[in-house]
Amino acid sequence: MGEQRGSKIYDIQAFRKKHIQSQPRQLSGETANFSGIYGLEHAKHPVAKELVVLKGAKFPSCTACNEPITFTLVVQADEITDDPDFA
Repeated sequence: MGEQRGSKIYDIQAFRKKHIQSQPRQLSGETANFSGIYGLEHAKHPVAKELVVLKGAKFPSCTACNEPITFTLVVQADEITDDPDFA
């Protein structure tokens, strides 16, 4: 897409790649620190690319082989119940 400086058009895939690399990775069985969309990595076979996980939930293992999956926060999204305007 070329140079974007000064433009109001942004490459979301480039943003996500940069953003994902800066986020800590978590594994199956760990508790999600944030609600949001998580990217999934699993070397054994294909799994969903992204999954919505709520804060406090345990990250699941692979349903096919029960092996751990690596999760990386892509987009943080607060739960509506945490928003004071909706309390």
